[in-house]
Amino acid sequence: MSLPTLLLALAATTVSPAPNLRSLIETPDLSSPVISPNGRFVAYRRTQASVAHNALATSWWIARLGSTLPGRRIADGGPPLMLDSGVTLDEPPQWSPDSRWIYYRARANGAVQVWRAGRAGGGPAAVTQDPADVEAFKILDGRRLVYHVGATRAEVLAAETQEAMEGVRIDQTVDVAQSLLHGAFVNGRLAAQRMSGKWFGRTGLLGDRTPHFSVVDLTGHAARPAAQVERDEAVAFSSFERDAAPKADPLGRSVRRDSVDLRMLHIDGSPRNLTRGVQSHRFTDLISTFEWSPGRDAVLVTTRDRLKRQTLWLWNLQSDSAQPVAQADGLLSGGGSDAASPCAADTVRAVCVAAAPLVPPHLVSIDLDTGRLRTLDQPSSPPPTGAGVIASPLTWGDDLGHTFTGILILPASRQPQKPLPLFISYYDCSGFLRGGVGDEWPLAPLAAQGVAALCINQTADLASEQNAITTYQAALSGVRHIISRLSDQGVIDRRRVGMGGLSFGSEVTMWIVGHSNLLAAASIASPQLEPHYYWFNGVAGRTQHATLQKVWGLGDPDLTRNAWEQVSPALKTADIHTPILMQLVEQEFRYEMELYAKLSNSPLPVDMFVFPDEAHIKAQPAHRLAIYQRNIDWFRFWLADVVDPDPRKAEQYTRWIAQRQAWRRVGQASDQARAQSSTSAIPNSR
Repeated sequence: MSLPTLLLALAATTVSPAPNLRSLIETPDLSSPVISPNGRFVAYRRTQASVAHNALATSWWIARLGSTLPGRRIADGGPPLMLDSGVTLDEPPQWSPDSRWIYYRARANGAVQVWRAGRAGGGPAAVTQDPADVEAFKILDGRRLVYHVGATRAEVLAAETQEAMEGVRIDQTVDVAQSLLHGAFVNGRLAAQRMSGKWFGRTGLLGDRTPHFSVVDLTGHAARPAAQVERDEAVAFSSFERDAAPKADPLGRSVRRDSVDLRMLHIDGSPRNLTRGVQSHRFTDLISTFEWSPGRDAVLVTTRDRLKRQTLWLWNLQSDSAQPVAQADGLLSGGGSDAASPCAADTVRAVCVAAAPLVPPHLVSIDLDTGRLRTLDQPSSPPPTGAGVIASPLTWGDDLGHTFTGILILPASRQPQKPLPLFISYYDCSGFLRGGVGDEWPLAPLAAQGVAALCINQTADLASEQNAITTYQAALSGVRHIISRLSDQGVIDRRRVGMGGLSFGSEVTMWIVGHSNLLAAASIASPQLEPHYYWFNGVAGRTQHATLQKVWGLGDPDLTRNAWEQVSPALKTADIHTPILMQLVEQEFRYEMELYAKLSNSPLPVDMFVFPDEAHIKAQPAHRLAIYQRNIDWFRFWLADVVDPDPRKAEQYTRWIAQRQAWRRVGQASDQARAQSSTSAIPNSR
């Protein structure tokens, strides 16, 4: 068995200013680039948060390719449309064939319609006026726009009113952990939400209605029902299934990624190995995106390595060889919340959103033949805190043969002889590192305030593993090894390590809390598995029970008690010796009540905050600012004994100090009891 290895590249890093909390939240995101048919322009979207207005807003921009002029705003896009998980939906606009207009979905005046904005001005203006919200659309031949809708807004409101008057019948579609009538934002409106599909997929009330297709004449904007041939044409080439595979080129050939080996593509059903004839370790990477390259007999492929760095390749089908076009220190994609969205491309260039751990998203143009890169739009950098930070890539192994990667962020002015407290996030470290998955632990600001921040990627060695406990144990092993290495190097103080996470990251955090003495403080953003979780999600027809059995080995808690005791912190609170901060959303916190109630009745310090009107991933800027600040306060308090003198936080620190004193008294009493027991066990020598 090979010895664990650690590659620590501290010497090869640069110093970057750390943003303050508000500016970190308000750093614009770029996404959805699309090159115009004439190849002269690229349209893309900015998404901007405002803490003052507690709102997100989108806008559409145009940049001229081959010009040094900055991008130009052409239209508001309204509040972003959101996925049911709370993530902003990234949806590229569609150009008119003459490159004069872009078409996009937007919500305004309580309705989601298709809008258009002119490249040179003119607009924006609504193209559809449907009584239902438009769910997807496709432009056909420049004259017709095909779109589809579900239930009308009036029908949805009527159904909600009827349920309010007559009662909500509880079936497999109702999530009893959330509000029944105003459970979440659906197309920008706080509305009734229902389960749809597998696991926790959700939609609005009547969201299972059969889609209705219509066509709009773009010259006169008159709508009519779509003919079957129009419906088939739209679905075949776009569109309505965002992740549809295979993808077809203009000649009708299809390309898709292999479902098992994520390093291979299939062309017209035949497997093709991109590694053939390519002498590069980069092709040990996985394929992130793949698109036909317009005007070439080639596929544009994006791969990612273990450090989540992406490389753009041009794969020539005639020679069956791939050439690297550009390599990034982070992401090189279509931007937004989805690192797997492709760059835009035409015959000569790709337009991508680039982002690195300390470098915010910016739009770049890449020449496909030379690899020459030019920046098209780089939104203003956030105001710094005045303190610099350093980000360094790490790669290490454990004695089980797993390889781990991550990004370590340190204060630039730290004293080498003084080990730092350490905060760890374990899940995914792609692109610009705001606050880990879920964006709740501001990594660079933490480092600027004296707490080293380490973001660890989930080990790729277990990518296909369907056993949760195996992945938890691997994470514990990776975390234990890196703490030991960084401590041995004098970088961190192993007695002052904290950890936090959302979803899978929260599960790993609580596993390490319950199965080690590595952590001095923890913070979680998602609930853990508890026995009553099984029945909360147990109405006949739900898929949760099958998934719980497959991934966690959990069945009826009365019949599989031992399995539940392995994974449920609520059933083994005696093993928890780490102060825990819980910042949860209203539709999930009820799952956590057994654990929180038990801990609140114990000496262990615990605090819970619940945020209303949020999905799995919290999106409201005001909420994110409060979460950022509380997490910084929590870890500086427990890891560095720092109390912020801000008088507005006096009550918070009074509570935490009282919890710490009570906890220490219990610990001292336990130590004295053990000492007395040990003394009384010594035989009397007389």
